[in-house]
Amino acid sequence: MAAAFLVSGHCMAQVKADQSYHQFVNSFPWIVSYPMELVRKCIPVNCLIKVRVDSAKNVVDMQLSDSADSLIVAEFEGKKHELSINLLEKYIKAKYSGSTCTIFLIPFTYTLLQMRCTPPGTTFSALSGYAKFNNKPQQGEVIFLDPIYVQRSYQR
Repeated sequence: MAAAFLVSGHCMAQVKADQSYHQFVNSFPWIVSYPMELVRKCIPVNCLIKVRVDSAKNVVDMQLSDSADSLIVAEFEGKKHELSINLLEKYIKAKYSGSTCTIFLIPFTYTLLQMRCTPPGTTFSALSGYAKFNNKPQQGEVIFLDPIYVQRSYQR
């Protein structure tokens, strides 16, 4: 009976941790807006969010990979402190408490719906920047978290 309670308790803790991450992801598009200049040009965003944590799993810094357009980088940098970082920390602490890894990567895609345009093709330089930060490839151990995938509807 006690073993069943422990397993059940572990499952509940995992569900609560997953809910924290889900809430963080859901708050993201309400805080980080898609720049209108990118909307007008039909440019989607495909990049990584690098989350650096300290040994206690507190978020120290977050940044977008080099493949992100400078407009979304500016938007993200200006708004990242408004994100629900406490929910992200709660998730990382609950799910990865035993890990010594301090770098977490979140794939981030922002796409447009119901637009009468064709997005431009992806360039090789954009692809090569997907896993680079400040023009340097990410090295060392990383943990990938579930992606943030945002679709927005805009009319021309």
